[in-house]
Amino acid sequence: MPVALVLPLAAALLAAHPLHTTHTDLVESGREVTVQVRAFSDDLHLAVRKREGAVDDSATARYVRGTVSLVDSAGHPVPLTWVGQEAMGDVTLLRFRAAPQGGLSGARVCQAMHMELFEDQVNVLQASYGGRRVSLLFVPGDTPKRLP
Repeated sequence: MPVALVLPLAAALLAAHPLHTTHTDLVESGREVTVQVRAFSDDLHLAVRKREGAVDDSATARYVRGTVSLVDSAGHPVPLTWVGQEAMGDVTLLRFRAAPQGGLSGARVCQAMHMELFEDQVNVLQASYGGRRVSLLFVPGDTPKRLP
């Protein structure tokens, strides 16, 4: 391969982050849960653009709602209310609010962001509620998991 082609390709590979992951925090305070997702901005924009055709707040909120779910202990889906987003370097923070009946204990959660893009995607979810902190790991093919 000519050097003129190898150098730009090598630079692009070095610039790409090798890790496909998100980190989600669910923090219960009173009857409300704050939901914050940290995602690599380039992966997020790619996923939103592929699903929605454009990247803006509405499209991003729809993408997250389609890939992150919360169902209360009685089996009722819990809406995620968009709060906003903030770019911090190569990471984007996405913020939502939710109000699950009965709180997070016994709720089922799923975090499937970017699973449609990367077979090595790993999503970490940490939930803080009732004096406890629970960590869940999601990989492609996982189904919703119950919080104890």
